[in-house]
Amino acid sequence: MHPVSIIVWLGVLLASTCITYKTATARMFLSPLRLLTGYAGAVLACAILAAYSAYISPSEASAVWHVPTERYREVLQREFISSLFLSVMTATTGIALVGMPVMLRLARAGHAQLGWIMMASVAISLAWSLLFSLVFLSSATFWLKTTLQLIGLSIPAHLFICGCFCLGAGVPWKTRAPA
Repeated sequence: MHPVSIIVWLGVLLASTCITYKTATARMFLSPLRLLTGYAGAVLACAILAAYSAYISPSEASAVWHVPTERYREVLQREFISSLFLSVMTATTGIALVGMPVMLRLARAGHAQLGWIMMASVAISLAWSLLFSLVFLSSATFWLKTTLQLIGLSIPAHLFICGCFCLGAGVPWKTRAPA
């Protein structure tokens, strides 16, 4: 990954987070420290998902991908690092541009709890999966099958990242009833 692209990504992430946070009326729902720990939780979730998706058994790597045994560990590390960078960049950008504004709107409406945020996460994941499928997979032979596979993979991953963000940010499990 080129350092300039990382700097640009961090700038976009910081700017969009600051703009969203400063303009939100419900920003007391998340302090800057809780927001930072939420992002750390999302990065940890991305690391777990990258490790899961990057692993290939040595026998499969040799038989299917023709990876020599002596290069197996190096190839595995490269796959993990590239998956990690891609997932961290897309997840944190998605949180900053879409997830955080939705979460703050839910907080303003009095629904800032894990269940509501997870339901919003499923809706966002479904919408992005369908949009991605329409834009990039529209010429696929088995469009419906490929789209359903994409949805089946993206929703659980999205829920896991959302849950780790919410856990890190200290989002309540349920809202308290007014006294």
